[in-house]
Amino acid sequence: MRSDVVKLVVVAFLSSLITAGFLIMHVQTQQTKVVYVNKPLDEALIKNVIKNSIDSVVVIAKPLNMSLMNISGHEKLEDVGAGFYIAENLIVTNYHVIKGADEVKVKYRDGKEEIAEIVGKDSVTDIAVLKVKRKGKPLKLGDSSKVEQGDFVVAIGNPYRFEYSVSFGIVSAVGRSIRSGEGYLIKDVIQVDAAINPGNSGGPLLNLEGEVIGMNTAFYSASESFSGVGFAISSNVLKKIVEEIVKYGKVRRPWIGVILYDWNPILAEKYNISIDYGALILEVSKGSPADRAGLRGSNLTNGTVGDIIVEMDGVKVKNVDQLLDELFKKKAGEGVILKIFRNGRFINISLVLAERPSDI
Repeated sequence: MRSDVVKLVVVAFLSSLITAGFLIMHVQTQQTKVVYVNKPLDEALIKNVIKNSIDSVVVIAKPLNMSLMNISGHEKLEDVGAGFYIAENLIVTNYHVIKGADEVKVKYRDGKEEIAEIVGKDSVTDIAVLKVKRKGKPLKLGDSSKVEQGDFVVAIGNPYRFEYSVSFGIVSAVGRSIRSGEGYLIKDVIQVDAAINPGNSGGPLLNLEGEVIGMNTAFYSASESFSGVGFAISSNVLKKIVEEIVKYGKVRRPWIGVILYDWNPILAEKYNISIDYGALILEVSKGSPADRAGLRGSNLTNGTVGDIIVEMDGVKVKNVDQLLDELFKKKAGEGVILKIFRNGRFINISLVLAERPSDI
């Protein structure tokens, strides 16, 4: 009898979602998601995940308004974000939640507050780590490489100041890429249909084992409100960056010292350049490795096209993202050879990478 009831509940649940316009899974879902055969989706299971996790989540506020990143280009102001314990005295959140703040306030579920110390932050991956005096229960970081489309997820955060709100949904896609608020490409992102709104930034995305598989970070919407497309930085990316920040206070990355722009066929035709791919150097930072190596910037307003980087250590780069992919595989102090296009010919330039300044 109970088995029949469970089946009816699940069927009714799935039917309601399909009626609402959500694509749940492929027909093969019942075969592939065998992990839930002996763990039916019911209230007790979801409530247990929430009960065991919610006290590890915090409210994060700063004096100035902050923003949840809306990758459609709109920016929604919010007064609070979220974070969660990853160690007894350490909390992780999004970089954009605390960006520009000299002082960050952490509020706990019992209403008590304290000023947190900023351990370090990384604008490239939109991750920051805070240290607090109050000890908390760290949430377990799961293996995001095992996440699949159709997995059920729970998101906890503080949307529109409604503190400790919970939303539920499925993984819509894995392996997405989104732009951080600083313009960097964040890879291995998880897309979900669980509601992600302003105030959810920095909160945990949990699987039904209660493991953190991602950190809620962004949403896509043409109307500045949630439309069923939310994004979370994967837990595997989170692990790597947090370890670096805790150890060094920052993420140590190699640096060339240039501002770049995608070179493309339209620009190539406009400026009568024979190649139509690569990373155009717009500016060169004074005293940087690029400056010391003699790389040249551009002044497109007067028609001056600078150096166009087309290879790094023999690997072809078609655009800025590909160049950064290759660069971030290197370490500060390493020597690299850049193949550039200058004045109608290809030349090789050698330089030694520096460590990326923390204020960039």
